[in-house]
Amino acid sequence: MTPPWRDLLPAVDPLQRPLLLKAVPLVAAVTLVLWLLDMPHLLTGRWDRLGLPVLATVMIAATLVMLRRPAWSTPAMLCVMAASGIYLQGIVYLNLFAPTANHLYSLLSTAQFMPLFYLGAFAGFQRGAPLLCWLQFGGLVVQLVASLMHPRLGEPNLLMQAKTGILLAQPTFILVLTFMVRLRRELAAREREHHEGKARLLAMLSHEIRGPLQTMLSSVGLLSARPLDASATRAVQRLEAVATQLDRHLRDLLAFNQLDNPDLPIEHRSYDLPVLVRACGEQHLPQARQQGLELLLQLPDEAPEGQPPHPWHHAQGDPDRMRQVLDNLLANALKYTPHGRITVTLQPDPSRAGWACLSVRDTGPGIDADEQARIFQPFVRLPEARQGGREGSGLGLAIAARLTDRLGGEIHVDSVPGQGSCFTVNLPLNLQPAARL
Repeated sequence: MTPPWRDLLPAVDPLQRPLLLKAVPLVAAVTLVLWLLDMPHLLTGRWDRLGLPVLATVMIAATLVMLRRPAWSTPAMLCVMAASGIYLQGIVYLNLFAPTANHLYSLLSTAQFMPLFYLGAFAGFQRGAPLLCWLQFGGLVVQLVASLMHPRLGEPNLLMQAKTGILLAQPTFILVLTFMVRLRRELAAREREHHEGKARLLAMLSHEIRGPLQTMLSSVGLLSARPLDASATRAVQRLEAVATQLDRHLRDLLAFNQLDNPDLPIEHRSYDLPVLVRACGEQHLPQARQQGLELLLQLPDEAPEGQPPHPWHHAQGDPDRMRQVLDNLLANALKYTPHGRITVTLQPDPSRAGWACLSVRDTGPGIDADEQARIFQPFVRLPEARQGGREGSGLGLAIAARLTDRLGGEIHVDSVPGQGSCFTVNLPLNLQPAARL
């Protein structure tokens, strides 16, 4: 059992590491720019001239540590927060006890930067952010109280008011951020409870329905194995089709409900994207032939011998979820294509390096422009005239769209009524863990 006091110790959120790898070097670059500009109202003598480059160096070093050693992210970020806190405390000390001509402006400017320190603590640390913020504010209180107890001769009233205002305003930022984080966690916990309750209900209903359904399918299989007359054969086929359709609807409903789970696991492992596309296409090939359709796979050629393989041969992501996306797109194309062909194409994304473009084109009836805007919404089905009497739950494309979003990609459709549709998925070949906002 984890001791309660461990919740107070700072720890970087692993899901925030990609965000920190971008934010920390950006702040370091801004710090160096300010140092190079050497604005007279910003810098406080030697402390700034030495402190700013040291602070930027610590940030850059911490970024390299987090990049090379992810397990050391917490110590690296603690170094960044310590360096930032010491730098800000030093400026406050100089403005209070070794003032210059513009010390009031510098003190107020530093007070404005303090909330950025608090925001960085709450954004980067999974736990322990309040402790870091109150320690920083504690150092500020010690200095401000000491200066209030021993004011300098001739100290203007405006400076006294500024000190009092800082003492009263700074805790407000910490309390508001603490409240927002706790509220966010409570809302997330309630969302998980709601999803778990709905998942339990659907699982129970699925269990209660699938038992009789599987019995029905087994009985239909036994009946179809016996010699029957034409009318009995048609009746058995209709019964089998209805039972199979009901089973498919149950699977779609459970899959869609699973995507509502905020904790849906997305794996990050290496896989071969062309091999996955080929295997998925070959799986749907028997159904395409049964419907009299041509299923074409246009995959990239292998790299010439002696040259490194293309990145999509060792893509990073969740191959099972990617296969589920393609399965739904192919099932949708097979459902709405009465004749002609279905073409699956894999090629590099022409507009973004390190991305792949996967498209499924069919020769079906096409989709009107007003229907394209809502085709990826759940429970949306084409009008009877276009779906050709085929039944569906209206969840296949919604599942594909939500999975594509979880995989960090994008999905869109291009269609002309009477000329077919083309569903395109653009996705990164090196998927990073999602950051919590």
